[in-house]
Amino acid sequence: MIRVGILRGGNSNEYEVSLKSGEMLLTHLPRDRYEPVDILVDRDGVWHMRGLPVEKDKLSRHVDVIWNALHGGAGEDGKIAQELEALGIPYTGSGPFAGALGMHKRFSKEVAEKAGLNIANDILIPNFNSQDELSFEDYMSEAAKYIFKTLPPPWIIKPVSGGSSIGIKLARTYDDLLETLLGQLETEGDILVEEYIHGKEATVTTLEGFRGEDIYSFLPIEIRKPSGDIFDYDTKYNGQALEISPGKFSSTEQKLLQDYARAMHKALGARHYTRSDFIVSKNGIYFIEINTLPGLTKESLVPKSLEPVGSNFKEFIDHVLKLVTDKK
Repeated sequence: MIRVGILRGGNSNEYEVSLKSGEMLLTHLPRDRYEPVDILVDRDGVWHMRGLPVEKDKLSRHVDVIWNALHGGAGEDGKIAQELEALGIPYTGSGPFAGALGMHKRFSKEVAEKAGLNIANDILIPNFNSQDELSFEDYMSEAAKYIFKTLPPPWIIKPVSGGSSIGIKLARTYDDLLETLLGQLETEGDILVEEYIHGKEATVTTLEGFRGEDIYSFLPIEIRKPSGDIFDYDTKYNGQALEISPGKFSSTEQKLLQDYARAMHKALGARHYTRSDFIVSKNGIYFIEINTLPGLTKESLVPKSLEPVGSNFKEFIDHVLKLVTDKK
């Protein structure tokens, strides 16, 4: 039996999502081949194994491989991957560099642009520094004026790092823009402001080595938001959006979405599985972001990608783990 540590929790704002991803993995892990070991990282960053605190350098005695089900923060930006490599423990998901690139929405867009994909115009607002001469209010007021002069409305405002659509906002007027920026006082890190691309939202899961393909692209899922709103955290996890799997795209759009998802996975240097988000507009398909450790909850989009192609979550788990253990 292969001992699989399911690493979940963490001290990011995606703690609850990670717990649910870990729960799904613990529930569906094929027990004829794998022995689950629950590893919880609490909100204070303390690691626990089977309910008891554990030193990280002792983990290799108890697990053969770790499934990294952390989302956001150090779990997804490559830092945990770096720690696991230092400990000599094989793990699922992308390595440190790809994780860091994928987590940073501006850097991943630069990768996409170099790979030939369309990206939305944007402006990066550096994190406010209290040592600056300007007050926070004046700083954001100047930023709003610059954005208003540079990018046409409406605008998408989001943290440059993070997942699960946490913190994403839509501003349609200058007053909305300024109010949204002024509401970012507690935000740690830079803010990305993008032009709003009108179109159909799509997401595509990729999986390495599946069904004889180096990088297999599942059928695109179409996301229809209520009243045309944005696909934010509440919409994503409270069942407010209509997720059509497979989505209603033309054959040309479907092929391009699958090709672009493969291209992003490869260009980023990602590993095992990813999920890329796009907007299909009348002016073409635009890359939005890539998720190197996408959610695996009941509400998440990766599990919903499997059934339309005749797969299931247990097969997905087994395949990913074989990608790791077969290379040990």
